[in-house]
Amino acid sequence: MNNLKEIRKAKRMSRLALEKASGVPARAIKAYESGQVDLMNASYKNIIMLSDALAVEPYELFMTIQEGNI
Repeated sequence: MNNLKEIRKAKRMSRLALEKASGVPARAIKAYESGQVDLMNASYKNIIMLSDALAVEPYELFMTIQEGNI
């Protein structure tokens, strides 16, 4: 499981806003958040674009809530 949805919501961003900020399609964001596509299989480029748009370190996308704070 990944932390993408929790971080996005904590930043008060919609999927569309994250799409605009990151360049990653909202459809891909939804797939990562739902677990339909494992974020571990995402391209390095997508991980960097998402983490930059969310102002977090890339590894934070993979942490559980218990492992770290948003």
